Amino acid sequence: MAEIKKIEIICFPCHRCEVVKEKIQNILKCLEFKFGKRMTCELILYDNRKEAMAAASRMGCSTTQFPATYINGELAFIGNMISEQNIRKILETILRI
Repeated sequence: MAEIKKIEIICFPCHRCEVVKEKIQNILKCLEFKFGKRMTCELILYDNRKEAMAAASRMGCSTTQFPATYINGELAFIGNMISEQNIRKILETILRI
């Protein structure tokens, strides 16, 4: 089973990044129960304007794409309208690799 080591959410301070963070946290709790394994990944929210700009530059995304979510350094999805079902599929796919 592969690991999810780090999840990074890049966004300017707003409710959208909080929504994405809450969705991910809820799904991680469900996956812990499903797989019977504690998820010890680092969840980082870059919601300070200066941090978000630096992270976006480092990761290669545009501020028009916020919130942008990276899992293990790879762009996983953009925006806050992604459904919990799709987030779960992405996370489960990574865990099963």
